[in-house]
Amino acid sequence: MPIQLSGIWIYPVKSLRAIKCESAEVRQRGLEFDRRWMVVDENGRFISQREVPGLAAITVTATDDVLLLSSAVAGELSLPNTDRGNLIEVEIWNDRVSAHDLGRGAAEWISKATGKSCSLVRLPQEVERYTSIGNSPVSFADGYPLLLISEASLEELNQRLKNPVPMNRFRPNITVNGTRPFAEDSWKAIRIGDAEFEVVKPCARCVVTTVDQEGGVVSGNEPLRTLSEFRRASEVYPENYGDFGLSAGGVLFGQNLIPQGVRSRIKQGDKVEVIETL
Repeated sequence: MPIQLSGIWIYPVKSLRAIKCESAEVRQRGLEFDRRWMVVDENGRFISQREVPGLAAITVTATDDVLLLSSAVAGELSLPNTDRGNLIEVEIWNDRVSAHDLGRGAAEWISKATGKSCSLVRLPQEVERYTSIGNSPVSFADGYPLLLISEASLEELNQRLKNPVPMNRFRPNITVNGTRPFAEDSWKAIRIGDAEFEVVKPCARCVVTTVDQEGGVVSGNEPLRTLSEFRRASEVYPENYGDFGLSAGGVLFGQNLIPQGVRSRIKQGDKVEVIETL
């Protein structure tokens, strides 16, 4: 069975609700619109579902012209998709970068939606952020431009869970079908349609996987607890987990990707070719 691209997701505002796409433009720092915006606290440090799981309940629409947010608590907010607003310094993990503050109205809206004093920022087009763990520019993603997971890997996990979880718990950008479970563990380079990607690092998972992505509430300790029973870095890569910069106890699910070459477009149903393996 050939490997196919089965799903595409973008997350225009970091930690808010995903948008499922039929196709997407691949750019150097990720998919178009992916994680261009971010919620920050009063000190300019990023806020995620780790601290505020309710961010998952805020829905997002993004076009070339506008960003539209919707919350059951705060109603709707429409913002122009342009580089405008005062430049401020924001912090994401160990990185500090300049971003546009989207103003008092946006801050009041997101504060009402989350119940926490915060504001919204947008990464300028000309600003390039390089993380300490990657060698490619990224947007406001944690470390790498894209995340890939195979559907077979989720199926294998769900067979071990009392209550199966959907793919959105893991917030991938790309899902593929037609593989065996965890086949992606051995990939080094792939081609999707005309786009090529380097497969650079397994993704170590955190408590965000325990957040219900529809309701924005923590649902217990699954699937992280079950993953920890069979997906520790020292078990998946017993001889070389350190080469990836992983700790022995890291719980792995999915692979981080870096786009190679010029802009291209991927679409659901595209053939996925494994170019190189470990």
